[in-house]
Amino acid sequence: MNKSMFAATAFAVMAAQAAPAAAFDWNGFYAGVGLGYASGDSDVSYDNYPAGFNLVPTGWFGGVTAGLNSAIGNGLVVGAEADLSLADITDTVPDIGDPDESVTSTTDWTGSLRGRLGFDAGDFMPYVTGGVVFAHGIASATDGDIEDDAVLTGAIVGAGVEFAVTDTITVKGEYLYSNFGDHTWFEGEVYANTSSTSSHAVRGGINFHF
Repeated sequence: MNKSMFAATAFAVMAAQAAPAAAFDWNGFYAGVGLGYASGDSDVSYDNYPAGFNLVPTGWFGGVTAGLNSAIGNGLVVGAEADLSLADITDTVPDIGDPDESVTSTTDWTGSLRGRLGFDAGDFMPYVTGGVVFAHGIASATDGDIEDDAVLTGAIVGAGVEFAVTDTITVKGEYLYSNFGDHTWFEGEVYANTSSTSSHAVRGGINFHF
């Protein structure tokens, strides 16, 4: 190898070592899985009883996620994301009408449709998110052995950050706040009550980009 070839080879090696890794391409479709923990707050008032009570359902949820990103310039990335999770988020408290009886609130699945706005920082992307959230709630009471269920709809907002770990795989962590407003359970019955429900959740996930 002559000196010029040696110098060119050495320069190429040094340039390759010095060059930063290519920035992650956030554009396109992705799908993944996630696991989270939620803590809710539900203020309950009976329609035919002066007193009320509070439920604090807590528990885990986990499921699938799918979304689409598009870079719009100036480092901004817009996207849409949907998720669906099985859940075990529950709380049981004594019935205010009879302390020997109990009232239970349970959420067994939840999902959302959200927009996302992120900032492309190379191999990571902080973002904010917001949209519509759904949850299947079940209210039950041992007094009379009654049960009611409904799909609650509300608003969800949050923020998170996503990190690239390979050319096609990212991991993320996010915080989400949901507010479901008021809902009447056992409507028209002597046990009728109205709940005002919100929740805080943290979730981690892994996404595969295509």
